[in-house]
Amino acid sequence: MRGPARATMFCLGLGLGGTSATGTWVNDFKAVDVAQSPSVATASAKTLIDRLCAPCHDKGPGRVGAAILARRFGTGKSMLERRTDLTEEFVKQVVQNGLNIMPPFRPTEITKDELDVIAKYLARKRPGNR
Repeated sequence: MRGPARATMFCLGLGLGGTSATGTWVNDFKAVDVAQSPSVATASAKTLIDRLCAPCHDKGPGRVGAAILARRFGTGKSMLERRTDLTEEFVKQVVQNGLNIMPPFRPTEITKDELDVIAKYLARKRPGNR
């Protein structure tokens, strides 16, 4: 299985989380200081999430990852971008190793820099984060 089908299968089991010590995001292979350019980091993260995570974890019919998380944890935790309990470490662990029915992403499907951006974005501090 390759391409979008593989990315869709990969996204099936995400139930993620983490925090970073550096305070930087990576955007197209260069570090971006979030304090200086949060909109660039957010735009980059949203682009990656739309491409790699949303096929399974966005709202709407046919989003298997969101449906499974809703059944298991309730609708408040069904969409990854709305979660407040995720850590960077957890997100990376699930993406790299899979969880339940979600298969792992291979290094050829997501780069370390892309994973860092996604993990940092999903674990960002906002009301309700632990």
